[in-house]
Amino acid sequence: MESICKLRVLNVLRYGDNLVAIPSFMLHTLHNLEKLNVRRCGSVKEVVQLEELVDEESHAMALAKLREVQLHDLPELTHLCKENFKRGPRFQNLETLEVWNCDRLISLVPSSVTFQNLATLDVWSCGSLVNLLPPSTAKSLVQLKNLKVGGSDMMKEVVSEGGGEATDEIAFCKLEHIALVCLANLTSFCSGGCTFTFPSLDHLVVEECPKMKVFSQGFSTTPRLERVEVADNEWHWEGDLNTTIQKLFIQLHVRHQGTLSIGLELIFEIGHTELGCNVIVWVKVLVLSMYVAMHMWLLLPEAISNIKENLEGFLVCDVSYE
Repeated sequence: MESICKLRVLNVLRYGDNLVAIPSFMLHTLHNLEKLNVRRCGSVKEVVQLEELVDEESHAMALAKLREVQLHDLPELTHLCKENFKRGPRFQNLETLEVWNCDRLISLVPSSVTFQNLATLDVWSCGSLVNLLPPSTAKSLVQLKNLKVGGSDMMKEVVSEGGGEATDEIAFCKLEHIALVCLANLTSFCSGGCTFTFPSLDHLVVEECPKMKVFSQGFSTTPRLERVEVADNEWHWEGDLNTTIQKLFIQLHVRHQGTLSIGLELIFEIGHTELGCNVIVWVKVLVLSMYVAMHMWLLLPEAISNIKENLEGFLVCDVSYE
């Protein structure tokens, strides 16, 4: 027991059929733990169990010295920890939180959790996350320097709208780098009315986020940001962050609409040749595929209307053979 109390690094690997990586009865023995690494545990649903910590002192001491958490390849993980009688754990010394390949994760932390010293937050390929953080937790990230989120198809916003008032201000005072990559359903950083300030932000990556129409619905200030990276060696800036994201969204879908229009014209040309008569079946299949792709890319309303009319006229036409 004494050796466990002195433990500073804990690696949990392939933890059998256990549903919890650290059950509540172990927490009081791990008060010196600084690094937790949980990997490839096929059954783990929860990292830290807090249900039996009923007194404030036990709650405050639980993992108080923890500085780094890495959670990798946990296919059944749904929570880092659950709410405990409306008192969340205090990870007051946590500096790095890394969560990769946890496809069933539905909540990173409950709204009562705060991260006063967190400097790096890296979340990748957590396909069930709809949002990353509640506003109350986001407000506590006063030391955050690096934020990376990617590969999460269900995510619609980084900071959730719920619990945030239009008058709320969230200041990421030390945040220098944000990367939002491969987020197919991301519409904004936050859809609520919160005001965001990023006094230190000088590097923003927004790559493969086709539904992102605006950075935030509320007001955002980024005095040091001068451009947005959208691909390797490709940058854009339109004077302010929201205008830049809006312009990128329009350009993306106008460009894609143009590509579809060119393809449609080519199909019509082929249809009037001898080759077109021989391959009319696969041409129709191709047109239908393009029609589906058009909807996936959320083309502008005018483009949708025009292309639908052309497609309907083409698909009902007959080809006669002589």
